[in-house]
Amino acid sequence: TVALVKKHPAVKSQLGAAIGLTGGLAVMRSLGLAREIDPYLTPMRSFKGSSLVGGGGAAEPEGKLTTSFGEAMIPEKAQFELPPILLDRRSSESRNYLRNYEMFHDEGGAAASDSQRRRTVHGISRSALSDDQSGPSSEAFMAMITREHLHALLHRTLPLNVSLWLNCNVVHVEPFSYGGTSASVTLSDGTRLTGDLVVGADGIHSIVRRTVASDDADGRTLTTSQRRYTGISGVYGLVVKHTFELMMKCSLKKDEKAEALLESLPVGGLHEFEGKGAIATVFNLKRHYMFVFFEAREDPPTSDENWTNPAVQEEISSKIKAQGMPSLFEHLLRAAPDGGRVVHLGLYESEPMRTSWSRGRAVLLGDSAHATTPFLGQGANQAMLDAWSLAFHLPPANASDYICADDDDLHHHIQKALHRYETARSTHATNIKSVSRMFGHIRLGITSWDRCVRRCFMQTLLTCGRGCLFRQMLKWASQLNV
Repeated sequence: TVALVKKHPAVKSQLGAAIGLTGGLAVMRSLGLAREIDPYLTPMRSFKGSSLVGGGGAAEPEGKLTTSFGEAMIPEKAQFELPPILLDRRSSESRNYLRNYEMFHDEGGAAASDSQRRRTVHGISRSALSDDQSGPSSEAFMAMITREHLHALLHRTLPLNVSLWLNCNVVHVEPFSYGGTSASVTLSDGTRLTGDLVVGADGIHSIVRRTVASDDADGRTLTTSQRRYTGISGVYGLVVKHTFELMMKCSLKKDEKAEALLESLPVGGLHEFEGKGAIATVFNLKRHYMFVFFEAREDPPTSDENWTNPAVQEEISSKIKAQGMPSLFEHLLRAAPDGGRVVHLGLYESEPMRTSWSRGRAVLLGDSAHATTPFLGQGANQAMLDAWSLAFHLPPANASDYICADDDDLHHHIQKALHRYETARSTHATNIKSVSRMFGHIRLGITSWDRCVRRCFMQTLLTCGRGCLFRQMLKWASQLNV
């Protein structure tokens, strides 16, 4: 059995707007969730880049785009797949169990027949995907999904052997319980949960990482700080389409430029505007408009500088206008509080691990091990690929498929599995962090030299073979070396 412990009182996304799935989409397909995720996906069809900075480095007036870097076209079919590893979530028992937790949304899928039952291998189930489980969106090379939809989908398709612990704050992790044959976590109310393995998927503030990277046996002394500020702050926004379009229609002053920009952006299209030390992006999803604004900033936003503060809203609006960004972004910012959500935060990445990703029976996964900047869109994807790799390498949980002579034998196999997992993932995850940091620095164009490099780099990336290099970059980022 698995205990999924979350500190939040409800199943919902906490930060961000939407996620671009590449390798993560391959993981979802391998789990047999293609049919379930398909209605919520918006396949990415194009990436268009434009510069708002003239030769002298000054921002041009709105609407006068000095440079159009080009437009990369995204293929309709994925170019990477993972072997199927899936659990049977369509059994009537699983449905009834999930209904008891009021998290399951019946979409009309039939219960699996006996011939569709999966046999357990490596503690998870494997089967070939049936044709009716795939859809046009889930087969895309890259697709966008809102964080709320992805969170809800993953939670309502939890297998029967997973118990969900909400509103639970972990205060201590013990990686060597019972002589090293198990691990445990202690909650703030004193409850202690013990198991064969503790997986720290608890983000950049990970308490599990404090234990893994600790100097003493109790896991209380950190060898390094866990994160560092990148010098960039961001605004993520998500606006419901019908709310925004109604607001634009009811506006007393028509903005033809903003309306024309929206009309030129197809569903699945992304347009990025790059200024002087700042970039702004708008993406047309099925039901939402997503927008992002990044700027170089020496100090990260404080807790008081959240989006509910009117002074922050005014400051971001003035910065967007000063950069010469299209007025569409100002309209989106105004619409977000009523018809969407906005978050304002600094961008951080995790400090390099000076120790292994695991210690005893505790192991790190995703942002807790290698939090990265969002410029390659790989944060969630790398976490999902981590999870796939860890599950692939772990010894089977089913004793009929895999028998250990004693606890020492099992412990030996688990330690080997954790080592293989880290070997398979750590180098690539570190490279993703480095490339994402570099890619973001180039796109921001802080100095004149940076902007010169950006012009050459983006034109090559987006126009060579109609985006062939861009697609190859995404394919490289999504590779999984098992």
